[in-house]
Amino acid sequence: MTAQDQIASAHDDVVNTRARMADTVAQIEARVTGQMDTVKAKLDIVQMIRDNPWTAIAVATGVGAAISASGADTKAASAASASARQGATVAAAKAKEAGAAGVEALKGAPSTASRAANSARGGILGYLDALAASAVEGFIERIRASEGR
Repeated sequence: MTAQDQIASAHDDVVNTRARMADTVAQIEARVTGQMDTVKAKLDIVQMIRDNPWTAIAVATGVGAAISASGADTKAASAASASARQGATVAAAKAKEAGAAGVEALKGAPSTASRAANSARGGILGYLDALAASAVEGFIERIRASEGR
């Protein structure tokens, strides 16, 4: 067998192996796709509700009653209220500080006042963003704590 024949034979082996691999990959994809479609169908909540509306209403009512009985809604509301009160108090103090800084800046040149006002506005907005994020995180933590997580 010549070198040319050996190369041709090796080339044919590679082509055949690629064809077998392509068939195997196609079979695997078909199995996986079929299983994924089955799982998607089982997890399609909207379709389950459409198929079983009365069961969905009963489950939703039961979950609502359980949440109401646990007092989690009351705890969440009081936590949100306390956070809002605390946030308003802190925001008022920061606004007062910013206002005082603005008054001091107004005693100087108008450009200084403008820079101070922009800085105060940026500081207030940044603080309020951080405060809102903190309140939301606290709210979520309190809900998780009331659920026993």
